[in-house]
Amino acid sequence: MADEARQGEAHPAEHTWAAELRDPLAGEWVPGTRYIDRVMAANALAHAKRIAPTWKDGTPTEPRLVRATTTYTVETGPAVLPAPSRPLGMRKLA
Repeated sequence: MADEARQGEAHPAEHTWAAELRDPLAGEWVPGTRYIDRVMAANALAHAKRIAPTWKDGTPTEPRLVRATTTYTVETGPAVLPAPSRPLGMRKLA
């Protein structure tokens, strides 16, 4: 069912994964490359940890694997909005 849309969804959910490291000086996570395959992201994370286990000041790197999920939900209600009273882009002249 992972590749099928659920009830109320227009399309199946889409997932991407990223290997990120926490930057202790900035106090935030460094965004990593996005992968469409979890195994590739996990391998990139392991590789980053292997080649750079610490920052230059000796602080250990703190890795994490992040999954982003996008869903497409079917809107309820009318599919067509009522027409505007005057064409869009036209303003009322005084």
